[in-house]
Amino acid sequence: MHLGKRLQALFSAIAVIGSLQLAQAAWAVDRATESSWNISGDARLAYTPLWRDDRDGSSLSRDGFGARFRLRLQRELNSKWNVQTRFAATAADQNNDFDLYLQPERQGGTAVTPGTATLDELFLQYRSPNGRTQIRLGRQQSSTDRALVTNKNLDRQQTSNVNIGWTDGLSLVQALERGWKATLFLEYNSRNGNGSNTRGPIDFTDAGSRISGFISLENQESLGPIIFRALSLTWYPDALAVKGLDDSRRDDYLTLTAKLAAGWDVGHVIGSDATRLVIGGEIGYAPNRQRAFVSNLPGRAEVGGSGWQLGADLHDFLPAHKIGIVYGRADAGWLISNAFRQNEEQVELRWQWRFAPNWRVEYRARWRYELELLDGAQQRRRDRDMRLRFTYRF
Repeated sequence: MHLGKRLQALFSAIAVIGSLQLAQAAWAVDRATESSWNISGDARLAYTPLWRDDRDGSSLSRDGFGARFRLRLQRELNSKWNVQTRFAATAADQNNDFDLYLQPERQGGTAVTPGTATLDELFLQYRSPNGRTQIRLGRQQSSTDRALVTNKNLDRQQTSNVNIGWTDGLSLVQALERGWKATLFLEYNSRNGNGSNTRGPIDFTDAGSRISGFISLENQESLGPIIFRALSLTWYPDALAVKGLDDSRRDDYLTLTAKLAAGWDVGHVIGSDATRLVIGGEIGYAPNRQRAFVSNLPGRAEVGGSGWQLGADLHDFLPAHKIGIVYGRADAGWLISNAFRQNEEQVELRWQWRFAPNWRVEYRARWRYELELLDGAQQRRRDRDMRLRFTYRF
């Protein structure tokens, strides 16, 4: 990487650290004056090199820095109501388009443009006196829980790495019996998209696609070795361009997923007496998919609509250390995952160390390979990348 780019990366890091210091000062004033505003947030710096063997037979390598800063303000209005907002900004060491961006959709279907600053939360929340019912209206986060350190989902995962995402709409979370929890999201989609993760040929130009839905049932109470189980449904009405964007036909895009994780105390591994083995998996299916030629694949039949992942972790194999590995794949018809690109399989190894109460460092090595050869391609695309990431929370 050229010296100028490294200096720009250093400048971005200094800007994040400076913003963090201002946030800490504001937090100190808040605590000293006993204000009713609660302040929290995080700052993150990541370095990622990538190597690619492309479809045309060429190869490339590149590396880069990225940074993200988020500052949340939350205020209790009374025992039942509160309001919350969060400022979020992301930057890279090049190709930044610095802008205060306040739109219902991201600039791209899977990410915002580097340099974007926005509000990724701004909602009013009601919580019932017994704490079992929660309702939110406005811009909020809707990522679902993950049990593994690799932190991947087939469906809702809005804010990976240094990215920014959001859901505009109404949510209801209801505690049920025996540890179960039900979640319902009604999400607004503009003509140009939304703040969640969608890949082509999902398209929101049809008026019937303005409101989409997400429903999940999950339980994190232990049942023997089982520590997590969940079922979820995502529904984008009139949003799938099954014959391509130039054709007026739009079908509903629907996905169903099931998640399961189990854990066992194994103890005395390397340097810890509290080591825990966690194994988790997820499987999903999309019954409506686009035709193969829409995704530049041979034929006119529907593409595949399945996705799945399986991973294993060792938690506290050393004090405050986690390590995990995951393998997953998504057919060309799986269009809503932030973690798994369509028509790809991937393997990821991740290590995490919380070396201080508010600090953690993570290292990731990842391999991604296309499943099917695209029309006109000489070979399947292959990506290998690594990432070193530092995160501070306050």
